[in-house]
Amino acid sequence: MKAKAIFDPPEQLRVGPLKKGAFESALRSTRLAALLGVMLGVTFSVCFFSPGSSHM
Repeated sequence: MKAKAIFDPPEQLRVGPLKKGAFESALRSTRLAALLGVMLGVTFSVCFFSPGSSHM
């Protein structure tokens, strides 16, 4: 059962500031975002563990 909204906003409020398809580019893909996230995680891990390994 779907919950009923208290009020329905006007259609002009449902429209976003960007055109439809504004972020559909090969430069903005899910695969690229995942790859950059993994690379950033590896970078932070190296920076976090490097000082500790030099003192062992």
